[in-house]
Amino acid sequence: MPEAYAIAAASRNRIIVPLGMMRKGAIQRLDAKQDSTGLAVLGKRENSALAFKLLQAAVKDFPRKSSATAEDEARVFQSIVAAEPGSAHAVHEAYKAWKERSLDTDSLTARDKRRLIVLDVFASRLVGHYIFLVEIDSKYVGTRTTLKYSLDQEIKYSLDQETSSSDIKEVPSWGTQIRFHFKLPDFGFAESQHMELELPSGLCIKQFLFLAFDHKQVLRQADRRTLPPDRRVAHAFLNPERSDFEGEVWAHTMPSKEGLYRFAKWAAIISSILVVATIIARCFDREVLRPEAIIPSPAASIILIAPALMLSWMSRKPEHPLVTVLLAPLRRIVLACAAVLVMMAVLAAVPVAPLVWHVIWICIYIGTGLMAVYAWSIFRGYKTTPRYSMTMKPT
Repeated sequence: MPEAYAIAAASRNRIIVPLGMMRKGAIQRLDAKQDSTGLAVLGKRENSALAFKLLQAAVKDFPRKSSATAEDEARVFQSIVAAEPGSAHAVHEAYKAWKERSLDTDSLTARDKRRLIVLDVFASRLVGHYIFLVEIDSKYVGTRTTLKYSLDQEIKYSLDQETSSSDIKEVPSWGTQIRFHFKLPDFGFAESQHMELELPSGLCIKQFLFLAFDHKQVLRQADRRTLPPDRRVAHAFLNPERSDFEGEVWAHTMPSKEGLYRFAKWAAIISSILVVATIIARCFDREVLRPEAIIPSPAASIILIAPALMLSWMSRKPEHPLVTVLLAPLRRIVLACAAVLVMMAVLAAVPVAPLVWHVIWICIYIGTGLMAVYAWSIFRGYKTTPRYSMTMKPT
C-alpha cells in the first residue's frame, strides 16, 4: 500500500485509509475487514473533519480575488461536508457561487485548471457522499494487503428507459428486461476498477456494461459484455484515464429459462391449443361429440386441477422487489391461463342459460387471444439482446 494513501494520523501506530465514497444516509449492514479481521470505521464527526481539511488543502494554492475571505471559504466547505441528501443541489450551487467570487480563474495555469476540475468533481461528490475511512496498522504501509467492505443499498432500475447520456441510445427490449444501474463516484481516483455482479437463482444477466463519464457526462470509456444464456455472474473492468471520471454500471437482467419461464411458456401454448380445439368441437359438435355426451359434465372437477397448479406458482415465499418485477409478466401469463381454464370448468360444471353460455365462450376466446399476443410479445422481448449506439469521445 503506497504511503500516500494514508491521509492522516490516527491512533498510535495506526493510519487512516480511504476505501471509497458512499451515499449519505442510513447504511445497513456495513462490514469492513482486513484479512478476515474487523476494521475500525470512522464516524460522522471524524469523517466530516477530514473531508473539510481535504477541501482546504485542495484549494490552498489557487490564486484568489481581493474579495475572498477565509470565513467565506470555511462556511462553504463546512456546508459541503454537512450537506444532507435533500439540500445537495443548493449546497453545490453555493459552492459554484463561491468559486466565482473568490477564485481568480483568469490567472490559473494549465496545471491549476486540471486541479480545479478535480476539485469541482470532489466537491460535487461530497455534497451527496462521504469518504469511507478506516484505521489500519501502520506496519502495512509500503506492503500489499487486502481490505474489503460490504453493505446493503438500494439499486435504481428502469424498464427500457432513455439513458441520461446523449452519447448512448438504447434499443428497447419490449419492456421485458430490467436495466438496473448504480454509480461509482470514486471511480476516477482508483488505479483500476473491477466489477463483478452475481444474481440470485431464477434470474440471469443478459448484458453487462461498465461505463466511464467525465465531469460533463460525456462518455469516455466503456467495457460491454454480452453473456451466454442463463449466466448469473458477470465481470468487467476499466482503468480510469482521469481522476474526474465517474463510473457507472448497467446490467440488463431477465428471468432464467428454467422454472417459471418454461412453465409459463408451455402454459400459454397448451391453453391456446385447448381453446382452439374447443372452437373446432363447437363448430363440428356432431362429428366430435358422442350423442350421449352430458353437459354439464361431472368430470369438470378434473379440469380445475390445472388452474390450481398454475395458481400455486403465484404464492411464493417473500422475494426481492427486483425479482418480483422481473417475474411479473410471466405470472400474468400464468394467471390468464388459469382464468381461461376456470371459465371452461364453470361451463362444464354449471347448467347455465344459452345466452350466458355463448357470452362466456366469447370472453374465453377474446381473453385467450389477448393472452396469446401478450405472451408472444413477452417471450420475443426475452430473446432480444439490448443494443446500444455509443459515441465515445477521446480524452
